Amino acid sequence: MNAEQKDILYSLLETALCHLSDGKRSFRPSPGFTDDLIHPANEIHDLEGLSQAVTVCELCATAQHTSELREGEGSPAPRVLVVTDAPVQDSSTNQLFTPPQKALLEKMLAAISLSLSDNTRLTAMTRCYHGSPHFCRPWFDLELALSAPSVLLVLGEAALSELLHTQQSIDTLRNKALYYQGLPVVVTFHPRDLLLDEQLKRPAWEDLKGLKKILESPGHPDPAV
Repeated sequence: MNAEQKDILYSLLETALCHLSDGKRSFRPSPGFTDDLIHPANEIHDLEGLSQAVTVCELCATAQHTSELREGEGSPAPRVLVVTDAPVQDSSTNQLFTPPQKALLEKMLAAISLSLSDNTRLTAMTRCYHGSPHFCRPWFDLELALSAPSVLLVLGEAALSELLHTQQSIDTLRNKALYYQGLPVVVTFHPRDLLLDEQLKRPAWEDLKGLKKILESPGHPDPAV
């Protein structure tokens, strides 16, 4: 709704209230409305346009004060979209993961025949560290729609909480039938947690085997076959 439409509606409501008050209420002028924000994601139709738009995003205060906003990386047509919470804190690196985290993640993916160059894409719920989930969600949903994966692999409780609006832990939701916009969601530990606690690697491997089982099911054929 634009500012003019809001002013008209406000005037109609004020007129009605004045009429119903039998003269006990005076007409109050419009406070001065502005047009509703149209998120730029609404005008984008491909991943290249998304990448260009994200790099100049200034929708929230954090984006306005950083020159490093991160778009997804990897296959433009993935079977799996890997979702983290946010890029790493050091914005100068402009990366979704630190080098050790990414190396471990790539090793995990390779164990179930997935790779960034072929069938996997990485992305984040927010486009910069401490970005606004409110403004970043349309970017995420657009990337999801444009890349059209078969499964989401969500890494860590922060990403899980933001994606599914839940406060339940990974331990509670692992191996549960979870969905986002009709797509299966597999939850596991973030590589940063695996690097800190070796004991998490075994359950993470079980989660990856569950992901592989979904990909091998009749409803999720490999598009390359």
